[in-house]
Amino acid sequence: MLNINNLSIAFSPSTTPVVKNLSLSVKAGETLAIVGESGSGKSVTSLALLGLLAPNAVIQEGEIVFNGQSLLECTPNEWQKLRGNAISMIFQEPMTALNPSMKCGAQAMEPLLKHTSKTSAEAKAEVLSLFEKVKLPEPERAFNSYPHQLSGGQRQRVMIAMAISCKPKLLIADEPTTALDVTVQKDILDLLQNLQQETGMAMIFISHDLGVVKHLAHKILVMFRGETMEYGPAKDVLENPTSAYTKGLLSCKPPLNAKPFRLPVVEEFLEGTVKHYADKTPIDFSKKQELLSIKNVAKWFGGSSSFFKKSAGTQALKDVTLNVFEGEVLGLVGESGCGKSTLGKCIVGLEKPEVGEIFYNGKDLLK
Repeated sequence: MLNINNLSIAFSPSTTPVVKNLSLSVKAGETLAIVGESGSGKSVTSLALLGLLAPNAVIQEGEIVFNGQSLLECTPNEWQKLRGNAISMIFQEPMTALNPSMKCGAQAMEPLLKHTSKTSAEAKAEVLSLFEKVKLPEPERAFNSYPHQLSGGQRQRVMIAMAISCKPKLLIADEPTTALDVTVQKDILDLLQNLQQETGMAMIFISHDLGVVKHLAHKILVMFRGETMEYGPAKDVLENPTSAYTKGLLSCKPPLNAKPFRLPVVEEFLEGTVKHYADKTPIDFSKKQELLSIKNVAKWFGGSSSFFKKSAGTQALKDVTLNVFEGEVLGLVGESGCGKSTLGKCIVGLEKPEVGEIFYNGKDLLK
């Protein structure tokens, strides 16, 4: 389905390439995972596959062949026919990838109206069905919402629905589950795998999450500073890595059963200076100064009132009470749309709760 041979990309003819002599292949129905640190060249590679590199980017050498067609020789009209149709992408940052001046439903319908013969009514029905498949709560409301009116995880799901709407031959998924909670993450990955089995779609999955990669990928490409560190079957790369960089990347995953004073970093593995860091000593924070106190906070959105009826709207927070002490880290965990960000906005005064108290250092923030 896809062959990349000796691809090198730079941001001017004279600079060092940010992608160096990259070669890979992906077959129909196969998933290739690309892993590596931020800045290793993963996203630049994916943007080259869609002809979306920055104007100052230069492809110094190499070729990209998709389904027998040379992508580096595509005209603007040929790209228009390919993008969102034969090749699609789940972008890493949905808030920047989605158009802030268009409602989410209209954006998700656009590929279907552009690349298929569906009517507007048929396209809307398809989009609402996809919104349900990606576990968007209240699909009709999301359809009629602007991106800023949805949570980060909900925007991510709109982007995923949009990317798979035309059942592409090649899907590029750039950190597609970063903003999603684990329950929704599993549903999304199952959906992508089912689509892959149904249509024979090839997939390039870009991720930092080695746990997800382990269960999803057939092959893994490890990149570091634009170069290939490791490339091969997923089982071989994860269980028998050959490069020091890959060994370091796998070993830097935080342990589940301990809290070390500091995590090792990749450079320590490359330099052979890995240290064992003792676990943190537990601290009784209740004896320290209380910095933040939240009592019985409640917040609603979308309420309305008229002579005939009164609507309370959607309750985003209900009776939230917590304390944070000096030097303490409080973990706030929950599914997308459960109120985590709304609580944060209430604390810094970007939203005002209808009920409750918020004190910082003894000062009433709501006053």
